Amino acid sequence: MVRYAQFVIGPAGCGKSTYCSTIQKYANSINRIIRVINLDPDAEYFDYEPYSDIRNLISMDDLKGDENIPLGPNGGLVYCLEYLERNLSWLDDEIGDFDDDYFIFDLPGQIELYCHLAIIQKIIDYLKMKHNFNICTVFILDCHFLTDPKNYLSSSIIALASTLNLACPHINLMMKVDMLSHTSQKKMSRIAKEDFSDLCLYPNVGKTVKYQKFLQCIAEMVDDGMLGGFLPLNKEKYSSISSALYIIDNTIAYGEDLEPNVKALDDYYNTDERE
Repeated sequence: MVRYAQFVIGPAGCGKSTYCSTIQKYANSINRIIRVINLDPDAEYFDYEPYSDIRNLISMDDLKGDENIPLGPNGGLVYCLEYLERNLSWLDDEIGDFDDDYFIFDLPGQIELYCHLAIIQKIIDYLKMKHNFNICTVFILDCHFLTDPKNYLSSSIIALASTLNLACPHINLMMKVDMLSHTSQKKMSRIAKEDFSDLCLYPNVGKTVKYQKFLQCIAEMVDDGMLGGFLPLNKEKYSSISSALYIIDNTIAYGEDLEPNVKALDDYYNTDERE
């Protein structure tokens, strides 16, 4: 039996938990079961019902005051995820065994976990090998990064590094679109379609010719490595949520035995619908 999962990653405050809540509520509205598992040991609040929570295994509060583990916030998060990696039998019990298994894993906002370390990759590989999961990573970015080409480029480098490090199907998704004005949404859609090398030609991006050339080389590298841009998601629009989930489902081959819903893709590529 094939099982399915999304690993939701991205910087702190980008909207990962909001995305999980949005997808869970949408799934409930169409009588579909999507279970959300929290893997952030430092989470304080999230607007969704977690099916399972890593804090029942280990949390950042468990490390506070422990003189044998003198770690700061970042080191503490790494320690907690490494503890999970050493105790994956806990995850075996938590995911259970259902006929229609579809999970979303909500992860911490520490980019080192995705770009540099092998912890998340090992957890993904474990679920693939032992539980026959089809998994994709969903990299979340705050849409306000699009207002500054340099911030957009640096965030995309992180997304690309995550793709290479985690070595599984990957979707880039832009959150908080609903917080933009109609004019800003049109501007965001236009910028998102441009190559990064073109964005670097915008005024005031580079202060010197040498810096501009360096930025141009980096942008061309990202253009060559990125498989598509960022998919915008407006949590206030039913069609936007439906289209995003449909594309992600196709990435992990969910429902491949069902008739394809071509309208969902048409809705996404229809500019008027997205705006």
